[in-house]
Amino acid sequence: IFLDLYLEKGKSDSSSALRILYFIKDKFPQIPVIIFTASDKAINLDKILEKGADGMIIKESPLFFKTPNYSNNNFNDFKNTINGVSKKYKVLRPYWTSIQEILSHQNFQNIKNTPRFKIKLRIEERLKMFYGLLKKGYEQWEYDKKAFFYSDYELAFMTLWSILNEIQEGFYLKTYPKLILTKSDGEIVS
Repeated sequence: IFLDLYLEKGKSDSSSALRILYFIKDKFPQIPVIIFTASDKAINLDKILEKGADGMIIKESPLFFKTPNYSNNNFNDFKNTINGVSKKYKVLRPYWTSIQEILSHQNFQNIKNTPRFKIKLRIEERLKMFYGLLKKGYEQWEYDKKAFFYSDYELAFMTLWSILNEIQEGFYLKTYPKLILTKSDGEIVS
């Protein structure tokens, strides 16, 4: 989706576009949204990223043409943004589809939350967290990986793995076998 930051003609208020952006990303996080704007203010970029946008394209004004080099660079940025977002969601969308299939599956729907075990809620949260971490993996800086020794992809895997712990805790009773230690001569050690 391409969404203009200033939807209402003559108004320099971005609140309508930001509400629409938030609605789209809240209900349909698997759909990429790129914001178009003539404003090159950093605060706008912060706002749109906060609401879930996948990128921002700064439109050139036909009234204030800068240079051919600027236009070429701007067009290349546009292409790179589109290509990057397309590649990201080509990978992410099947994960979101699978998560929705899991959450709507009858076996998942039949899970009962109890006051002690809110397993259904925790599994749903972790599946969404997994998706969010995969998405963040595309947006992670090399500096973070090298300086802090972590990867959002690794965190996504660990989050997905933690669902197995939830299932184990909610549906299986942990029992520990009684260990019997013996000395080399066969005597039992208490």
